[in-house]
Amino acid sequence: MKKIVLVVDDDTTDIMAIQRALKDMVTTKEIELETFSDGDEILARLNEEFSDKKNTEIPVPYMMFLDLNMPRVDGFEVLETIRKDPILKTMVVFVLTTSNNPEDICKAYQQVIAGYLVKSDQGNRYEKVKDLVRSYAQAVIPPVVL
Repeated sequence: MKKIVLVVDDDTTDIMAIQRALKDMVTTKEIELETFSDGDEILARLNEEFSDKKNTEIPVPYMMFLDLNMPRVDGFEVLETIRKDPILKTMVVFVLTTSNNPEDICKAYQQVIAGYLVKSDQGNRYEKVKDLVRSYAQAVIPPVVL
């Protein structure tokens, strides 16, 4: 089964850093990486490709890394939308954001996220994303669309 990892972030520097960190996993076809620059873009893609389809041949994204602070449609709105969808509600979402505000953390976990990661300015900040993707892919059985 193809493992699709979605990255939603309005900061192109962060997206490029994640792409570099996951480059070897993409090259060896462990994962397929898709990037989106805002909430509108990801919701349009999910609606077009995955939402409300009964065809289980369509691979539901394996996991998503979602920034919270984006213009137009923010990460919270994205979470609310996918959690209401009968197919997408089981999608594994990790929040990857600059906010370490306890209210944001609590609000994100109320939308059943798998984890909350705060972007830091320290060295290889996206190595933890690479380690998380690899460990998760090796250790966890993803949800199945029934």
